[in-house]
Amino acid sequence: MATLFRLDSCTDARQVGSLGAFLAQAARNQLNPVPGFVLPIGCVLEDGASNEILRAFDQLKSPTAFLRASVPDDHRDGEVLRNVPRERLLDSLIYMKSNSQRRGEEVAIIVQKTLNAEVAGTIYSINPATRDSGEILIEAELWMGRTVLSGKSEADMVLIDKRSGALSLESKDEEDICLNATQISLLHSMIRKVERLCSFPVYVEWAFDRGKLYIIRLGPIDWRTFEEFGE
Repeated sequence: MATLFRLDSCTDARQVGSLGAFLAQAARNQLNPVPGFVLPIGCVLEDGASNEILRAFDQLKSPTAFLRASVPDDHRDGEVLRNVPRERLLDSLIYMKSNSQRRGEEVAIIVQKTLNAEVAGTIYSINPATRDSGEILIEAELWMGRTVLSGKSEADMVLIDKRSGALSLESKDEEDICLNATQISLLHSMIRKVERLCSFPVYVEWAFDRGKLYIIRLGPIDWRTFEEFGE
């Protein structure tokens, strides 16, 4: 049987993977991750589990779900399935578990509602290009069903000075970027809270859906991603 965890109910990465543990910490600190639930590592998707999973899906009140594998003791990206409808949910979960087992690993699977966001992106608690801990970097773009990590469009870039709160925009005037002043302020406040919670440099994937700020994904900054900036 599958015994599901609410997104905020387990911070043990051995059970819910690293991403699941970070999202649980965020939820417990009122940082508003996208609503969802977690199939823990080692859960068995027997016939009797389907009703439990579908009931949890129905409580999300979303026509489709976003599925992400959460790897234990590792912050690398896990497999992702987007816009999974109710009728394909169980088969998609079985597929993700089988894929991970073929790679010789067990993963938790995070199931979250699908957003219909206006704008989305990534925010870093320090400037990853310079490693300046006195600066916050926001990358943002119009949603269009993807995040800036897809690399399919050029993101708006906003630097925030932690000491003064002053903004610096990359190659655009303030009125031309896809974020307004209120959204920038909410992002600034959110990343400072996450940074204090984690006590190390972090990134957060985020989205605004009907004006509300959601956390999609978060974790420690992987400096290997930014090695090219130092070359």
